[in-house]
Amino acid sequence: MITTDHNLILVRSLNYWKPIYIPCYISLRIFTLRLNKVNLDKYLTILMTRKLANRINHRYRKIQRFKSIDENQIYKYRDFFIASPSSAIAEAYCLHFLSKIPTLQNSNNVYSYKWPDKHCDGNCFSYFYSGYKDRRERVTNILRTNKRSIVLVYDLKNFYPSINKDIIRNRLDKHIKYVNDVNIKKFIINTIDNVLKITENGIPIGPAIGHVFGNLALQEIDKKMSDLYGNKYYRYVDDIFIVCDKTNIKKVHNELSEAIEKEQLSLNTEKTDEVNADTWLNSIPTHYDESLSSDYEMLMQRIKLFLWKKPEDFEKLQKIFFENGISIPLNRFLVDSNYGRFHRFFKHVCRTTNWNLPIAHYMWTDNCKKLFDSVIKLRKQFFLAVKNLRKIDIEKTGMSRRWKIQRIRYLLNRLIYLISIDEIKILLQYSTNIHEFEEFNILINSLHEIKIDNLIKLAGPTVSTFGSICQQRNISNIPYNYNTIPKESYAIDSIAVLATYGIVEPPLDWINSLNKKDSEFIKFCAKQIPEKRIITDLSFEDEIRSLQIGLTHDDFDRILKTRFSDREALNFNGLLLSKYGSG
Repeated sequence: MITTDHNLILVRSLNYWKPIYIPCYISLRIFTLRLNKVNLDKYLTILMTRKLANRINHRYRKIQRFKSIDENQIYKYRDFFIASPSSAIAEAYCLHFLSKIPTLQNSNNVYSYKWPDKHCDGNCFSYFYSGYKDRRERVTNILRTNKRSIVLVYDLKNFYPSINKDIIRNRLDKHIKYVNDVNIKKFIINTIDNVLKITENGIPIGPAIGHVFGNLALQEIDKKMSDLYGNKYYRYVDDIFIVCDKTNIKKVHNELSEAIEKEQLSLNTEKTDEVNADTWLNSIPTHYDESLSSDYEMLMQRIKLFLWKKPEDFEKLQKIFFENGISIPLNRFLVDSNYGRFHRFFKHVCRTTNWNLPIAHYMWTDNCKKLFDSVIKLRKQFFLAVKNLRKIDIEKTGMSRRWKIQRIRYLLNRLIYLISIDEIKILLQYSTNIHEFEEFNILINSLHEIKIDNLIKLAGPTVSTFGSICQQRNISNIPYNYNTIPKESYAIDSIAVLATYGIVEPPLDWINSLNKKDSEFIKFCAKQIPEKRIITDLSFEDEIRSLQIGLTHDDFDRILKTRFSDREALNFNGLLLSKYGSG
C-alpha cells in the first residue's frame, strides 16, 4: 500500500524548478491547477504506479545554458535538460522513495545534495548553502587548533558528462533491492532508466535525480578517503577538501588520484590548490560579513512581518520603494505574508520569546519610513563592505581568489535589489577587471539601458534576474529586432524566459519562422493559449501546450500572484547568480 504526502511531492517539484527555470515552474503550476478538479491522492497514485511506471520515455527539453566566456570572448554553453510537469513530479516521487532506503542515507563526509532533515521539508534536498557553510566551518575549526595543517583542494574535470552510466545503474540496483513494494520498485527503476538515457554520455545536467547519480558516482571515493582520513575529508559536489599534515601531501594526492582514476574520472589540475592555515583563516568571511548577512535576512523578515500586520500599507510602501528605485519584490512578500505557515511562525515567536527580541520589537514599531530608512542604511553598509574588499589585491588563482570573488558576489547580488536602475551602473566599478563577473557586467548594462541585445547570450539565471527585476519595475514589451536573433537554443531559451515574465512580446511571424517545437514552446511562454492539441507526439512541448488548452490570461495572472501552498519557497533570482550559471 502506497502512502505518500502528495501535496509535499508537488511542492518539492515546484521548489526545485522555480529558481532554475521559470517556464518549468509555470507549467507545473498549470498542472496543479488542473488537479484541483480531481481526487488528488487517487489521481497521483495512479499516475505514479501505472502511467509513469510504464512510460517508455520521460519528457525533457534540451536547452543550452550559459557557462562562461573564454579569453577570446567566445561564449561557452552546457547542455541543460528541463522536465515536463509529469517528469518533474516523477523525479520528486523517485527522490522521496530513494531517501527512505537505509543504504542511501546521508554521508557524514558529503555536504551537498543531502536529504532533507525533516520529512515535511518542502525541498528535494536540504538547503544548498547550509552544507557549504557547514563544511567551511568544520575545516576552519580544525585549522584554528592545528595551524601546521594544510588544506588540499581538488576539483573533478568535466564531472557530470564524464560519469559512467553503467557504474551508476549497477550501484543503484544494490540499493533498490531494499524496496519491498513491487509497484514502487518498478516506478523507481523506470524513472532512473528514463533519466539516464536522456544523454548519450554521462549524466544529464538539470534533472533533480541527477544529483543522486553524482553522489553515487563518488560513493567509492568517499568511502576510501573517509576510511583513510575520517572527518578530515570533505566533499561538496565535485569539490574536495582534505586536511592533512604538510609532510603527507604527496601521499594524500596519490591516494586520491588512484581512487578517482579507478572510477574513470579525472582531476581538474587547474583548480588543484594547497592552502595553509593562515591563508584559510584570513580568507574566510569575517564576523562583519556574517553580521551584514544577518542584517539583510532580518530586513527581509521585517518587510514580510510588516505586510502581514499592515497589509493596507502595501501600496504606500510599494510607492516609496518604487520612487527610490528599490527593486525588492514586494508582491512576493505580500503573497508570502498571507500564508498560514508564516502566521504560525510569528505567533510562535510572540508566545515563546522575550519581547526584547529584535523581531518582536520591529513587529510593533515598524512603519513605511522606518523600513525605507533601514534599506538605505543597509545599502550604505553593503557599498562600504564591497568597496573595502576591492581595496584588497585579488590573487590570480587558488582558493583565496575564489573566496574573495564569493564575498564580492554576495554583496553585489543583493545590491541589485537595493539600488535604482538609473544608478545601477555604479556597481560596475566593483566588478570590472574580474573575468568571473563578465555576465554580471552584461546584466548591469542591460538593466541600465533596458536592452536585451547582449543579455540573450546569457541563457540561465542572468536572464531570469533581468526579467524578474523588470517585471517588478513594470517594464514590459522591450523593443527588439527579432530578425537578428540567432536561431540557437540559448537565444530561443532567453526569449522564452523573458516572454514568461512579460518583458518581451515576440511577433507571431518570427515565432512561426522557428521549428515547430521551438515555436510552440515560445507560444506557451508568451501565453498564446491554443484551442486544441497542436503537437501529438507525447513530447515535452506536447504536454505543456495541451495543459494550456482552455486556460485564460486571468489563470496565468493568478499563478504569478499566488503559491501552490505555504511550503513553496520565496526566491530572488539575482541571489542565485553563478549558482546555476558560470563561476
